[in-house]
Amino acid sequence: MSLEATVRAGLEVPGRILFIQEAGSTSYALTVAGSDVDYVGVYVAPTRAILGMHEVLGTATTGKDAKPDATIHEVGKFATLLMKGNPALLETLYVETGYEADDLWGELRAHRQAFLSEKAVKQILGFCQGQMRQLDENGGLRKGKRGADAKWAYHMLRLVGYAESIVAGDEITVRATGATRDRLLAVRRGEYVRADLVDEVRWRIEDVDANRPWDLPAEGDRAFLNNWLVRVRETLGQEA
Repeated sequence: MSLEATVRAGLEVPGRILFIQEAGSTSYALTVAGSDVDYVGVYVAPTRAILGMHEVLGTATTGKDAKPDATIHEVGKFATLLMKGNPALLETLYVETGYEADDLWGELRAHRQAFLSEKAVKQILGFCQGQMRQLDENGGLRKGKRGADAKWAYHMLRLVGYAESIVAGDEITVRATGATRDRLLAVRRGEYVRADLVDEVRWRIEDVDANRPWDLPAEGDRAFLNNWLVRVRETLGQEA
């Protein structure tokens, strides 16, 4: 069964699906016993809905505890979040396996490095600092409900790594390999001291900040994204 068919079996998506991927720990190569497959995607609302009085659904998502767990953003909302540097949506341009996409998505993917910007780094560091606060508020790195603390911890490490890669002029790597994967899996299993981990991430963030001004554009390529969005709507909106 295709990824689209799998998602549509459990979620009504009101338009043409442009892109869909196996997301979360599956895309990071960080699954553990009991891991589910999550799905993230982008859909195109019908042009008649955009131009008319219909309310366009910004995000279609399955309900709590529903399977499969899927989040599908309308392409206009996706573009807005991409311009803000949302790391979860930047990742969609960098996954190498486990996805299905329209040819128009390939055009955006080919231009992906233009969205590695100052705004993206700031957004990523903000998400990373949010994970640090979650750990502080919970008093330690431990296996709470569904291993929540350990999840916050390994995502924090992933995100600071993204920021370091971008300011170094490299692309982000979604799928972990080698020693990086081993360490992230260990953290996900709760095999780390909270204070040490938080201290490490804090100095890594400080090191990223110390390298300012970064050799990056202030924001992603808005003109390209706007033209791409218009072509997507012209091409696929009529078919939705």
